[in-house]
Amino acid sequence: MEVFSKHARERMRARSISEHQVILTLALPDRRFRGSRGNMIAENAFGSVTRRVVYEDRRNASQRPYAFIITAMWK
Repeated sequence: MEVFSKHARERMRARSISEHQVILTLALPDRRFRGSRGNMIAENAFGSVTRRVVYEDRRNASQRPYAFIITAMWK
């Protein structure tokens, strides 16, 4: 399950990145690593550009894991 922050939705709209593209990047990343602020980063390459999704792994009240999407961008 994914939960999108307000900031992520605003940036996705501004950068023409769909929710589907973000979910695909999380499900099938070319690369996944921890960022300098402790957040997780997933990347997928598309020709000369890379889509990057910054997120946190969280758990809900029933302890089910989900990804809290912080932002998405083209790199």
